Amino acid sequence: MTLIDFVMGRRMLTLTETERALVMRKGRFDTILGPGRHGIARRNTDVLRFDMSEPHFKSDYIDALVKTRPDLAHAHLTEVRTGTDEVAILNRDGRACEVVTSDQRTFVWTDAGPWTVDRIDLTEGHEVPVALAQRLMRSGLTRALTSTEVSAGHVGILSIDGVVTRQLPSGTH
Repeated sequence: MTLIDFVMGRRMLTLTETERALVMRKGRFDTILGPGRHGIARRNTDVLRFDMSEPHFKSDYIDALVKTRPDLAHAHLTEVRTGTDEVAILNRDGRACEVVTSDQRTFVWTDAGPWTVDRIDLTEGHEVPVALAQRLMRSGLTRALTSTEVSAGHVGILSIDGVVTRQLPSGTH
């Protein structure tokens, strides 16, 4: 800190390429800072640092940030929201990294991407194409999948939310 910074009531904050900071002044959202050296007020200022090696924006402030400063949220965060009849596959740099289940949302740092989203409509059924299921298994994203083996000579019954939807022939489903 220099004498000028001290006299001006500033402190210096240095962020690396993998860090971002949410700055609050007098209890209100002020800005989100990217990499570099920044002069910020010493008094009445809170700084929350985020490491983008964890690309999800996890904060108790998310709802308030989206409501009161949608400009900041939109400029720095990517939101993935699903409806009641869909599931989303969040891809980072072309690789599946998260399954966002029905009626959920998640926020990731836009700069931690590039991000793409594949959406699966569940209105016609709850089965995912085999290629997609294999891709999710290779990525270790199986918590949203249920797989079963129907023995030869047997028939499986598929029920969703207690409602029988169809019969399954023998094999892996």
